[in-house]
Amino acid sequence: MPTDPSLPTDVGTGTLSGHFSHTNTVHGVVNAAYKATIGTTQTTGFTVAQSNSGEVIPVNSGSSVAATVPVLAVGTSVELIRQGAGALTLTASGTTFLLPAGATAAARVQGSSIALLWLTTTSVLVSGDLA
Repeated sequence: MPTDPSLPTDVGTGTLSGHFSHTNTVHGVVNAAYKATIGTTQTTGFTVAQSNSGEVIPVNSGSSVAATVPVLAVGTSVELIRQGAGALTLTASGTTFLLPAGATAAARVQGSSIALLWLTTTSVLVSGDLA
């Protein structure tokens, strides 16, 4: 076992997919995997889709917006940001929310974020600044 483990400083020049770029490094360590993709700003009710996995989705409305949380693949991860003054609530569709005790499936205030993580296709961990 080496005493000084080395980390790759480049992912090479081959074809890359997803959110990776072969030029993103910090102190010689690839950091592209930690970059979030900012999704399309939502202003009305919407359904989270598999294509949103890995995204941060801004929700910006003066009135209430409901985000529907459907059955998606295990490991799907999405973050919602309440930018507007209108409430942001979650609606389960074939899913069960795992929430902290006493919390509701809603962003607490403007500026709050909600993280969603599919532990199974139907069991979604909901965390963040919840109401």
